Amino acid sequence: MQLSYGILAALLGASSLVTASPTQSASDLMLEVNGKAITARENTQTPTSRKKCTIANAEVRRDWKALSKKERKAYIKAVLCLRKRPSKAGPSFAPGARTTYIARVRRVSP
Repeated sequence: MQLSYGILAALLGASSLVTASPTQSASDLMLEVNGKAITARENTQTPTSRKKCTIANAEVRRDWKALSKKERKAYIKAVLCLRKRPSKAGPSFAPGARTTYIARVRRVSP
């Protein structure tokens, strides 16, 4: 079962906001949501994906300005690679997605 991490995070955030007590601080709430997200991430990993991606090596989104020139070039190279590869997503998931890049963008953007 594949579930978009963006959708999962939104659901976790919404459920935490509904159940949050009025005296709970914003930082406590964020720690709670973060803990739930990590637990959900660990529970959705398959045995083969655990070898490649773990909580310890998960990446954090960074601003373009914070990237070094080498990191910027690597990012551009990765995007161009995704644009060349044909999409493996089915038409029901991402209609019109002919490249892997477009399928990934459709997965992130509703």
